[in-house]
Amino acid sequence: MKTEQDQPAHPTMEHGYDSVGLPCVYTTNGLTKREYFAGLAMQGLIVLYKDYDPGDYAYLAICSTKVSDALIAELDKDKS
Repeated sequence: MKTEQDQPAHPTMEHGYDSVGLPCVYTTNGLTKREYFAGLAMQGLIVLYKDYDPGDYAYLAICSTKVSDALIAELDKDKS
């Protein structure tokens, strides 16, 4: 099964009512899987590079996103 990077990492089901008052179920989205994986990667990079210059935040963000993309690509590989 393909990892849909733009799908929510932790979707939740909510019960409510639609515009005419009928009961319905809808999902609440949060971070995408790509954003979630990148955030986890960034946490590790920040710990690893404790003494970085604040100007390096953009570089850490780029690296984190590349790690996230690599993880998604690996998850998408055929398991057979």
